[in-house]
Amino acid sequence: MQQLDLGICATTHPRCANRAPTPPPPAQQLALFEQASSTSLEGSNPPLKTLPSPPPLPMESPITRGQARIEQLLRQLLGPRVMVQLTQNRSTMISYSVKRGVRYVRLHALFAQAPDHILGAVARFVSTKQPDPKTVWLIDQWIEIHRPYVKRQGRKPRVLPKGEVHDLQDIFDGLNQQYFSGRVQSRITWSTAARKQKRMSIRMGSYSEHEQLIRIHPALDQTFVPEFFVASVVFHEMLHELHGVAETADGTRRVHTPAFRQDEARFEAYAKARAWEAKHLRRLLRY
Repeated sequence: MQQLDLGICATTHPRCANRAPTPPPPAQQLALFEQASSTSLEGSNPPLKTLPSPPPLPMESPITRGQARIEQLLRQLLGPRVMVQLTQNRSTMISYSVKRGVRYVRLHALFAQAPDHILGAVARFVSTKQPDPKTVWLIDQWIEIHRPYVKRQGRKPRVLPKGEVHDLQDIFDGLNQQYFSGRVQSRITWSTAARKQKRMSIRMGSYSEHEQLIRIHPALDQTFVPEFFVASVVFHEMLHELHGVAETADGTRRVHTPAFRQDEARFEAYAKARAWEAKHLRRLLRY
């Protein structure tokens, strides 16, 4: 795995920094220059020449600072052999691997400003084969809340709702008519994901507010996955458009509020879908 290590870069390590002396303020520079010029005119020395200003040092980006901070915190929690890289990968928000005793962690840049308790959850997630439900929930909430701010550069994403097994547009239209009286305006498409990858978790669907686009994981477009389960995931993402992000009294932002969960339980095959998921999750992870 290619890895960019910014945890020990010169701009963040005081022993490695090769800093130039701090120049005097502009007003003081001008006074010194005028004094030197008048002295040279009275004496035999030639007049002083102004020198071009040195180019400004490059400023550290928020992502670079966030990457260094995350790496430092994970090393405190997991030991020094941790390397962190922030990416713009829109299909995989978090992944890790261990090679020769070094733990390589890749996170989406939306974690750059994550608070310590979220990064603590990340540390637990990348250090155990079966993270506890609270850890997964904390990471899921952070991703869900900040997903609308993930920048999508380039051309507008293609919408491909018709899969090899399931047609998402047909499922969406049926749900929209049955439950929402046609109020949901989002588009829907299958997302992209690499196959035959070792997965610890799977995000079956997502909703992007700024794109008004629902994406469904292609692992659900398989013959053994029943349509009622696909419909339950689509229904969940449709609710995100209607509920948005709620802010609680203490300032916490939530997407899965009690009202959201109450509406989600309206889906007629809700209990059946949850039971199917519990039974077949491992097979979905092998996609």
